[in-house]
Amino acid sequence: MTPSGGKADSAARASDGLSQDAVPEPLHADLARANLLRMRGEFDAAKQLCQDVIQREPRCAPAYTLLGDIAFDRGSLEEASHFYDLSLEIEPSGTHERTRLEVIQHRLSKTESATTVEQLGLPVGRESRWRTPALIGAVAAIVFTALVLGMSQGTRPKSSVASVATERVSATPDTLPTPPTSPSTAKPEPSTPEKPAPAAATASPSDSPLEDRTILQVVQQRSPAGSHLIGATQDPRTKMIQLTYRLGAEEDARAIGAELARTALEQYTDVLMITLRGVRDDRIAYVADVPRTRYADTLADTFTQGNPEPNAWIAYAVTNEWPSRTPDPRDNPPGSGAKGP
Repeated sequence: MTPSGGKADSAARASDGLSQDAVPEPLHADLARANLLRMRGEFDAAKQLCQDVIQREPRCAPAYTLLGDIAFDRGSLEEASHFYDLSLEIEPSGTHERTRLEVIQHRLSKTESATTVEQLGLPVGRESRWRTPALIGAVAAIVFTALVLGMSQGTRPKSSVASVATERVSATPDTLPTPPTSPSTAKPEPSTPEKPAPAAATASPSDSPLEDRTILQVVQQRSPAGSHLIGATQDPRTKMIQLTYRLGAEEDARAIGAELARTALEQYTDVLMITLRGVRDDRIAYVADVPRTRYADTLADTFTQGNPEPNAWIAYAVTNEWPSRTPDPRDNPPGSGAKGP
C-alpha cells in the first residue's frame, strides 16, 4: 500500500528510500517523522519512535531498517548490523540493508587491520605499504639476535643489546658529546640580554581546542593529501567536521578535498558530514560537502562493480560544491542505487 494525499506523499519522500510497501498506512507518518529526526541528528527521539512502531507492528521491516540507520550514523556498527539482519529476516529482498551490511563488514575489517598495525607500531599510509613485510622481517631478526646473544652471554650484566641499540638509535648531533676545549683557546662568549619574542600576529594551530588539534594531526598523518591540511574544526552538536586546506595554482581542489574527507570519515565513525574549504592565494577558492551516507554507498560492491574508474567515488560522494560546476552524469552513477545526499 502506498500513501495518498499531500501529507502522506510528503511523509513518503521524507523516509529516505525506506521500503513502505508492507507497512500499514497509519505507521507511514511515524516512520517518516523518525527518519527526519535521524537526519537532524536527534537520534534518541528517532529511536523511540521506531520502538513505538515496532510495539504496534512487530514485523515492520522498515522500522528495524531505520533503527539500523540510526545506529550506523552513530558509528555503532555491530548494533546496526543486528537491526539490518532483523529487517532482512522479515523482508529478505531488502537491497538497502544488504548494501549497508557490506559497508559495515568492510569498515569493521579495515578498523581491525588498522588497530593491529597501530599496536605493532608499523608505518601508516599508502606509500609505506610495500615496506611492511620487510619491516616485520627486520623486527623478527633483531629480536632473534637479541635472544641468542642474551643466552650466549649469561654472565654479562643485563645492560644488554637492547639498551646499547637504544643508545645508538637515540644519539643525534644534538646529543653527541662535544670534544673538550683547550683553556688556552677557549674564549668566553659575550653575554647579551635576551630580547622578548615578538607576539604572534595571527592565531596558530596551538591556539585551537585540543579536539580540533587532534583531528588536524590525525588527518595530516593518515591521509595521502595530509600535507595540504591547515585547519580542522568539529561541531559536536551536528556531528560535522570542517577541513581547511591549501591549494597550489594547478591543483584539483575536489580530488584533494575528497581524500582528506575520506580519511576523516574513516577515522571518526560518528561524524555525519565533512565540509571542505580549499584556500588558494589566501582566499577561499572551493567549498563542498561530503555526507557520510554518500561516501558509505561508494564502499558497497554494487557501486565498485558498476563504476570501475578509480575516482568514480569522488564524483558521487562530493556534493553541494562552490563554485558550482556543470552537472556530471557520474555524480549519480547508475550503479550506485542512491537518490541523493
